[in-house]
Amino acid sequence: MGVQVIYVSAAGALAASGERRGAPCVIVADFAEEACTPVQVPPAGSRDRRLLLERRLAQECADTPFRAALCLSDARLPHGWTHVLVSLPAATLQRLVEDAAADGQEIVGVWTIAQAAAWWLKQARVTVRRGLVVLRTPSGVRHIFLAAGVPVVSRLVAEAIDGEERLEPARELERTVQYLRNARWLAADEAVPAWNWGLPPEHFPPSLARGALRWQPTPRLSGLPDPAAQGAAAVLALMARRQPRTQLAPPALLAVHRAGRLGRALLGASAVACGALAVAAAMLLHAAGELHQQRASLAQDAHRAQMQLQQALAVLGQANVPPKTLAAALDAHARLTPARSLEMADAFYLVAGHIADLRTLRLEEIEWAQPPSAEQAAACGAAGTAEPKALLRIAGHSVAAAPRLLVVEEGRRLHRRLAAQPKATVHMVRAPFAVEREPLRAEGEMAPSQPFAFCLRFPEPTS
Repeated sequence: MGVQVIYVSAAGALAASGERRGAPCVIVADFAEEACTPVQVPPAGSRDRRLLLERRLAQECADTPFRAALCLSDARLPHGWTHVLVSLPAATLQRLVEDAAADGQEIVGVWTIAQAAAWWLKQARVTVRRGLVVLRTPSGVRHIFLAAGVPVVSRLVAEAIDGEERLEPARELERTVQYLRNARWLAADEAVPAWNWGLPPEHFPPSLARGALRWQPTPRLSGLPDPAAQGAAAVLALMARRQPRTQLAPPALLAVHRAGRLGRALLGASAVACGALAVAAAMLLHAAGELHQQRASLAQDAHRAQMQLQQALAVLGQANVPPKTLAAALDAHARLTPARSLEMADAFYLVAGHIADLRTLRLEEIEWAQPPSAEQAAACGAAGTAEPKALLRIAGHSVAAAPRLLVVEEGRRLHRRLAAQPKATVHMVRAPFAVEREPLRAEGEMAPSQPFAFCLRFPEPTS
């Protein structure tokens, strides 16, 4: 929700920027009576420091409720100052607050024009230890000296006094610089950055105040006017967008705004919660629809199973076979008819395709074990591994007087083929090409008959 910025001075209140009347109100004050009092607060915990500052504010600014303590984070400040107590005159502000309350308008907070200028530099990420802003406002020209990003001196210079001759801006700025040196905010030979917002540049030559000011280009913020050209209008536009955290209004004055903001937050949270409940309800309805479909599918499956059962009972009735007798017969068939015949046939079929074209290897033994004994498993290299469900061992000799190289190639090819089976693990018990450990001296050399043996382990049933 947008806010309305009200510029307040000794001449009265002026709607500066932001939303139309009735929106929450941001008050920016520009009084000559604005007071900045530096103080030193001893180190203490957060709660104790807050109580000390409240006590100092009550002592130093007893005549106004519009006051605040601004923290100075730079430990190198003169006199060990740690905070600046800022206060505003109460009369004009109090009338404005009463009028806003009568219209039912919320007060967001009260800030000084000096805070708004410091806020611009902070939002533009300008970090300087000390600096001076010369800002033209509807009430005159304000000199704002910043230390650690906090306004510590704020002086309003009227451009004319009671119709007399106009004051010279350069001379008044030299008086301000001399005051800063007397108050030890500036060293005698120190030069600080300075910004001119709203006055003609020729009013402030580089030699002003013996070169104590280094004029800097104005930092810009996206979507906002240029302070160098429009002065206070630019910083007031920033206050309409976003405000500093520390402000000068008493807590009781902000209660209505905080309550309204809390109510809007609760309303938004309620809307989010209602949306989440609506999504959850939609998900539950979708899940209920899926469960209904699953229930209908299960009902159809149960109906089909019931029909098949009735058909089976009708067939049994025609055959004059009691259901219990059929169940007992099926159980006896399962126990008396082992499944190894089918598994063994599959294993034999697996091996047969690999030994059908052997020319130099002669198969002499085939051994099937399901389940294998411990000795058989150890002989086939299965000791210490997962217990195999079945073993198939094939053994034989190579053909005598066969070429040595051909024996070696066929033995390797048989091993590769058996090892490529996804349902079995091959183990070479005895290689048919022991001669491979010896160098092949001639391609046509004849090898003596060599025994060989392979073992296939089946971890799962082969069917």
